[in-house]
Amino acid sequence: MLENSTRSRRGAAGGGLLIALLLGVGLLLFLNFGPTGSDGSSAAERAIETKHMAEELHDNIDLYAWQQMVVTYYLSNNQMPESIDDIPEMRALKDRWDTEYRYEVIDERQKTFRITSAGIDLIFDTEDDIVAEGKANI
Repeated sequence: MLENSTRSRRGAAGGGLLIALLLGVGLLLFLNFGPTGSDGSSAAERAIETKHMAEELHDNIDLYAWQQMVVTYYLSNNQMPESIDDIPEMRALKDRWDTEYRYEVIDERQKTFRITSAGIDLIFDTEDDIVAEGKANI
């Protein structure tokens, strides 16, 4: 009698594991091949697109922060910051790979500047760099 009850518990536990495994596989299949959006994209494709949109928003927010810091510096010093060292708060801003940006003045008279992220390879001046230009609107 005791032997049958132990087998039943093992069988129930094994059945629960099998159900969990099947649910996991089903979820993966759903995410990869699941219902398509109105444009024919899968759920996985839409998730990737959403991630890219969030990353772009992050970059745009950083550019806005840079513009505000450059304007504040300009109003206090009547000149554009020459380097990232002129504004300590600039060092606190990191790209999505947790790397410092590179800052450079494009045109002092026009109050334009460029910030560059080294990109996913973490090396400046390569193809994957992300470059944004801003203007200190004063």
